[in-house]
Amino acid sequence: MRRWLHLFTRLGLEGLEDLGGQRRKPRITETERSRIIGLVRQPPPGR
Repeated sequence: MRRWLHLFTRLGLEGLEDLGGQRRKPRITETERSRIIGLVRQPPPGR
C-alpha cells in the first residue's frame, strides 16, 4: 500500500496504473489449478 501511496504522491493518477510484469510468477500452471479445483469438488474417498 505504501508503494502505491508514494507513486500517487509523486505521479498523480498516472502513478496508480498497473506496473505490468512486476507480479510474482504463479507457482502452478492453469492446468494444475483446474485439476486441483476438480478434485476439491469431488466427494471425499469412502463417502
